Amino acid sequence: MNKQSVRFWLPLVLSVPVSATAGDLLDLSLDDLLKVPITVASRKAVSQRESPGIVTVIEGDAIRRSGARDLVDVLRQVPGYDFRLIVSNILGLGVRGHIGSDGRVLMLVDGIEANEHRFGTAQFGLNFPVENIHRIEIVRGSALAMYGGTAEMGVINIITRSASELRGAEVAASVGVVASGARSREQIAVSAGVEQDQFSLSANAMRGRSLRSDQTFRGLAGASYEMADKDGVEPEYVNVGLAYGDVRLRLQRVDIDVKSRYVGSGIQSDVWNLQHKSETALLSTVWKPMQGTEVTPSVSWQKQSPRETSNPLGVVTSKTGVERTQAKIGVTWSSDDLWHFAGGIDVLDVKYEGTARSFPLRPLAFDRLNVTGLYTEVMRQTEWADFTWGVRRDVHQYAGDLWSQRLAMTRLMGDWHFKLLASAAERAPSVEDYSSSAGGLAVRKNEKVANAELEVGYRIDAGTQLTVNYFDIVTRDTLILRNFSDVHTRGIEASLQIRRDWGNADLSLSTYASGGTDTATVSVINPDTGSVIDSQALVGFSPWKLALSANYKVGAATYLSPTLAWYGPRWGFDVDNSSATVSRLRQYPSAALVNLVVQSEDVGVRGLTLSAGVYNLFAAHAVFAAPIANTTPPVPDMGRELVFRVRYRF
Repeated sequence: MNKQSVRFWLPLVLSVPVSATAGDLLDLSLDDLLKVPITVASRKAVSQRESPGIVTVIEGDAIRRSGARDLVDVLRQVPGYDFRLIVSNILGLGVRGHIGSDGRVLMLVDGIEANEHRFGTAQFGLNFPVENIHRIEIVRGSALAMYGGTAEMGVINIITRSASELRGAEVAASVGVVASGARSREQIAVSAGVEQDQFSLSANAMRGRSLRSDQTFRGLAGASYEMADKDGVEPEYVNVGLAYGDVRLRLQRVDIDVKSRYVGSGIQSDVWNLQHKSETALLSTVWKPMQGTEVTPSVSWQKQSPRETSNPLGVVTSKTGVERTQAKIGVTWSSDDLWHFAGGIDVLDVKYEGTARSFPLRPLAFDRLNVTGLYTEVMRQTEWADFTWGVRRDVHQYAGDLWSQRLAMTRLMGDWHFKLLASAAERAPSVEDYSSSAGGLAVRKNEKVANAELEVGYRIDAGTQLTVNYFDIVTRDTLILRNFSDVHTRGIEASLQIRRDWGNADLSLSTYASGGTDTATVSVINPDTGSVIDSQALVGFSPWKLALSANYKVGAATYLSPTLAWYGPRWGFDVDNSSATVSRLRQYPSAALVNLVVQSEDVGVRGLTLSAGVYNLFAAHAVFAAPIANTTPPVPDMGRELVFRVRYRF
């Protein structure tokens, strides 16, 4: 954010009138929380237990009290979610053993797509002010039939606090230090909201800096450097929402600068910058021509410069400009809660300029893309089960017709609920996929995914819910810049939610096994002999994870919040000795990341919250590994870190 932007936005945010705070969702019972309607897995708003998808919902109050530093801390609590190294300190998502970046998981922030449109990836780290989240709704499974585009492995729908929830102004600041004494992070975030008659305004802005790690990074040829010296992430973020009646305007600006000394295939003498810039405007409204019918037109404009790379001298070595214009119109109709119909059309126009990559330099495969999507959804309620059927057809200028279908059966039986889900879909390559070889458009196939899921949930009592689900996922013509063969995983995810007078706790165990994977790039195969080393895991990802997030009330306004993310061993490509010039497979041991945060609200004056936390309490050695054989060794996670926070609500 430049100085002119700061001068414009901060007075706007800080000058909003103040009033009382919003209610605490954590004070609701578990029954009430599970009944909150969500729309992330269907066009019709239904409860979490009835939703035709495997869904995780994370409340903003739980995020704030947990002391989460960023979205990595938040999403580590989601069953089946893992984090991977993409390149040069950029982190991407892993979902149930599959690569979740490169166009496979859609992330939305207040309805705006947060993925960058060169590779299709949503980046993670200190790139978003988690303090301002109202709730996160997550689909853990294919949602292409509903969203198209990059929703192949799921959707992360982030909803920020509205004007009615904010009703005033809030300032939050944090600072962190690591064992060496280095300053590990600094962040300041401001937010405000005001309502008057039919008009409302919500706004939040954040600026920060954090290390990616304070550990030693070792390159392929034995060279090393201390990541605490210069590597890190420097984000700037602005989000403004305006509404008058049923007309809404959302403006977002994102600028994430990732700094790394490891670029290409070696350690550089100074840091390189990999910058993601995005500006978006979304205009939408709701029209209700008759009872039970809604029409929702919207139009969005987005300009991006994803992963713009510059060397220590400031010379740009790789840059792709993207300008997207998208118009949507959706229609929903319900009849006596027995039938629900939804349908619509999306029209997307994208302009590209620049080069795809500089190693070696290649031009973009095309400079213009048009995609038209048509979708429909039918929900039918019967006495013994509810059925959802959805189909989507995207007419892609280069990939042709992309068909996606899903079928869901859900059933509530007193304290029990059941879900049976199946989907089959395909997605188009990204512009980087098409441009990553001399063959271009001719050699890239559409990636196909088949997904089957079963979920059983039991309400043990009014404050306890146990849920277990099974999944089976296959991708064919798997796209990882080029097409490979199949990647197949199957596994089980179990979660236990507890709400009591003393607080709350969420515990989950997720595991997967490789089932018939024949892609040597991602399966664990000895690079010298070709023999299978580990048939239960894929490169880069842990085959199991135990996660715990709890919030314990130790006083009238004081909370103790422990979190745990315990990952099983993972394989990564690394060096085996100081003279190695190529990477070799190495198994990293399991790592338990334990965080402990103490937070006290209304300290001295109403609205003042103070917290202190220690992260990676036992200094476990965890790594972010690349899930393919490339020239980037795993990046170590942060060591033990102390973080202090202050938040004041005016």
